[in-house]
Amino acid sequence: MQTSLQSVPPGQDASHEPSAAEPRSGAVTALPLPVRELPMGGSDLELATVVRQLDVMSTAFIPTGVSIREGLDTSGKAAVVIFGHVSGPIEAGDKPVYVMPGGSATGPIHSSTEVLVAGDVGTDASAAAVLTEGRFVLAGSGRVQGDVQYRSLRVHEGGTIAGRLLPAPLASA
Repeated sequence: MQTSLQSVPPGQDASHEPSAAEPRSGAVTALPLPVRELPMGGSDLELATVVRQLDVMSTAFIPTGVSIREGLDTSGKAAVVIFGHVSGPIEAGDKPVYVMPGGSATGPIHSSTEVLVAGDVGTDASAAAVLTEGRFVLAGSGRVQGDVQYRSLRVHEGGTIAGRLLPAPLASA
C-alpha cells in the first residue's frame, strides 16, 4: 500500500484540501502543528520549514509540559523535537535535534547531522552543550549555556551563547 502525502502551504492547516488551481507538491508533511505561530526570532520561515518536513513516524516529539529525566537516546532511529524539557544527555545519532521556543534541555546534545536551538540549552561549565559533526543553527530566540562543537554554524541575531564555539576537527582522509 502506498500513501501520497502533500505539503501544507504556510497559513493553512493540515486539513486544507487543495483546489485544482493550487500546485501539489511532492514534499511530505507530517507535522500538523501551527508552526507559523511559533516565536522563533528572526528565522520563522526557515525553522517552520524544517519542522514541517519531519516524518512524524520517525520523530520523537517532547510536548510542552512534558519532562524527560535521565536523557534520551534515539540511536539514530528518530529525530528529536523538544517543546518540553529533557534533562540528561540527548543522543540522536545521524538524526537532527530541534529545541523549539519554550523547549529546554539540560545535558549535552549530540547529533552527527544537525542541532537547531530556538529554546534553552545548558550544561555545567565542564561539559559541551552541543556536539555536532554537521550544522548548528541558533535561532534569535535560542540560548546556549556551554560549549558548542560544530562543522557548520549559523547564528541569528538575538541568539546567545555563553561558552566557546569550537569548530569540529576535519576527518582525515
